[in-house]
Amino acid sequence: FTEFLHCSCPDGFDLVSDGECRGLYYTFAVEYFDMSSTAIAKCGEIQAQPIIIHNEEQQAYWISMTIMFSLLIGLVCNLTTKKWEWADGSPVDYKP
Repeated sequence: FTEFLHCSCPDGFDLVSDGECRGLYYTFAVEYFDMSSTAIAKCGEIQAQPIIIHNEEQQAYWISMTIMFSLLIGLVCNLTTKKWEWADGSPVDYKP
């Protein structure tokens, strides 16, 4: 038997080949140094993650979204290990 799943994304988001919804969620940070934590918190409000890039396809998708403005990626410094990682705790494994 072949089973098909119907997936949909919220308005304004794209369903991409790996079954992931990608899109932009607009918010404003009061201070420059609050931008990363504000972005992570706002994404959490809609059960989302900030931009995380693990491969060339993801990189190309987000680059295509930067035509009119800048995007904030979910790269954070782990305060215990003092190493960069993605906001979801995954390692930085793609370097363009």
